[in-house]
Amino acid sequence: MRNKTRKRIQRQLDKAIRIINQSVESDKSWAGRFYVRQKESQYYKHDSCLRVTLEFVDKQANYIEEKSLDYLQDDDFFVSDLFWEMNDFIIKNLNNSKEW
Repeated sequence: MRNKTRKRIQRQLDKAIRIINQSVESDKSWAGRFYVRQKESQYYKHDSCLRVTLEFVDKQANYIEEKSLDYLQDDDFFVSDLFWEMNDFIIKNLNNSKEW
C-alpha cells in the first residue's frame, strides 16, 4: 500500500513540475530561461507526506537554488505553491543579477 501511495503522490508532483516548466517556457518574457527539477525525495508513511528537494535553475546566469518542500497527499494547493516559489526565485535572481 505504501508504494502505491508514494507513487501516486510522486506522479502528482511530477505533473505539477511539468505544468510549472511548460508555463515558464511558453511565457514570452522568460522564454524558457528558468525551470525547476526534483533532486531527491523522501516519503513519510505516517503523514502520507513526500518531502522533496527541488532545484530552481536560471540557465542564463548559471544560478541554482535548492528548496525543500513537503507535498501532502491530496494537496491541491501544491501547484500554486510551486508557482509562488518559482516567482520568488525569479524575482530574487533578477534583483541580484545585472542582466535584467
